[in-house]
Amino acid sequence: MIRQICAFTIAIEILIAGVIAAQPADSVDVSPSQGPLLSGFVDVRGVYSNGSDNSHRFSVGQAELDLEHMLSNRVGILLCAAYNSDNGAIELGAAELQLTLYENDQRYLNNISLVAGQFDVPFGIGSRYYASTDCETVTSPWFSQSVGNWSGWNDYGVQVQATSRSANAVLFAVNGYEESAEVVYKVYNWTAGVEEDSIGVVVTVPEAAFGGRLGINPAGGDIELGISGSVGIDDRGGVGMTLLGSDLSYDGTLFGCHGEFIYNSLDREGQLQVSRGCYLQAHCHIATWRVISRYAAANKNAEPWQSQYSAGIALPVAVGTELRCELIRTAERNAVAMVQIVAGF
Repeated sequence: MIRQICAFTIAIEILIAGVIAAQPADSVDVSPSQGPLLSGFVDVRGVYSNGSDNSHRFSVGQAELDLEHMLSNRVGILLCAAYNSDNGAIELGAAELQLTLYENDQRYLNNISLVAGQFDVPFGIGSRYYASTDCETVTSPWFSQSVGNWSGWNDYGVQVQATSRSANAVLFAVNGYEESAEVVYKVYNWTAGVEEDSIGVVVTVPEAAFGGRLGINPAGGDIELGISGSVGIDDRGGVGMTLLGSDLSYDGTLFGCHGEFIYNSLDREGQLQVSRGCYLQAHCHIATWRVISRYAAANKNAEPWQSQYSAGIALPVAVGTELRCELIRTAERNAVAMVQIVAGF
């Protein structure tokens, strides 16, 4: 494992050195730093459910404050403080050092950049819609919480990004891929026909994860096709996770859609957990309104597939402020109604 990390680090250093060395001397930017840019958003939501919990409540969904500062045209930093609705705490959501290694809009390869620190891991296109201001509906796709726990994947590491006129790619290396998992082995008493006391507990500890995504714009326009892959290494040097994905997005003037398929295999000391999921979300603009619909489905191991449907509307009510409503038919066939107001600057 140490050899793999060292090899990846050396490869990154060679890439940086090679790209910088290839730049003409007069292209190295030494311009003075630019003033910091402050941005943020908050959303408040109300929920009504006719499920077993019969929940009716108001809550703060997300709240975030971002500070971005460009030290030069090639070097920048990003700090993000985010509200965690699970524990009610303010936490560090991102701490990025951003370095532009190459930039030339006149050539096929437009940009190569490096990001190091804490960030949302760029697997698939899910990270594009984490923030309330970017998510078209009140909720994120249900399947993303069902297929392992890659949704909201945020970790410490490094990533290298490259963009061209018709494609984009990213490679990343991060610390881990899930929380430590306990696997309990038990003795089965054939005479009594029951499980007796456990004979051992093995803790699987994620050590690192490597992966990336390739996105292609077939016509260099609004359609993008993507494939993603990631491998997680546990503390024993074995492959503890295999994560594969494909995605599609289209962003037109009046109509848009995006969707993903995810395959996630977790090997916890010989106990294999396989999850699959997909979703497709579409929207259309009617005057100032936006109408959204979504279908999502997921399954684990040999269990039957479960599906969820949702539909919603969104209406701008002020500058940077949007009112949203969403109706959800859950996998348990319960109805959930949600209303949200989100504002950002």
